[in-house]
Amino acid sequence: MKKGIRKYGKTLGFFLFAIIFVMVLIILRTSGTYLVRQDRLQHADAILILMGSIADRILEADTLYRQGFANKIIMVNDNQYNSLEMKARGIAIPTKAVLSADALAQMGVPEEDITIIPCGAASTQAESIAVRNYIKPYRDMDTIILVSSPSHTRRASMIFKKAFSEMNRPIVIYTSPSKYNSYTGEKWWTDREDIQQVVFEYIKMVNFLVFEQWEL
Repeated sequence: MKKGIRKYGKTLGFFLFAIIFVMVLIILRTSGTYLVRQDRLQHADAILILMGSIADRILEADTLYRQGFANKIIMVNDNQYNSLEMKARGIAIPTKAVLSADALAQMGVPEEDITIIPCGAASTQAESIAVRNYIKPYRDMDTIILVSSPSHTRRASMIFKKAFSEMNRPIVIYTSPSKYNSYTGEKWWTDREDIQQVVFEYIKMVNFLVFEQWEL
């Protein structure tokens, strides 16, 4: 009797271990692709380029603009640490937003269709607040396409939806990960840069869900 119970316990333990092992593999396999949010895009009032990497996001925004998804491109001026000290020395360093706007203009996007929101944002959360404040007076602006690097899109979507939920009208957000970025989330554990992106994004996502979202 005891042998039967012991054998049953070992068999049950093996199956539980196998189930947990398979679940861990599934989570690891899909955790990279989960970070990438790709919405079915509709025409929007504006394309919003989130600051970070420059080239891939500019190219994506330019493509969407030329495909007619929006007639306006906006971005938040990013924070330049020690910029006042540099300015005091007579040295002007353009922000990523300024560089992005200049690149878009050189690519043929009319300057009147490009807007830089003056803020000095140092995070995606700060960008969401700046954009929320910017669109408040524009009652006819209620649809935005977020453009960012693929691994950043899931968290960015969470942040902006939370920020816009505080407004007195609904804002529709579509997310478009840049096709000009090599990150796909597939087999992320085989590439050092992908590993860093996945680990950092999940740390930042947990931090947002536990702490930062209550500040919006």
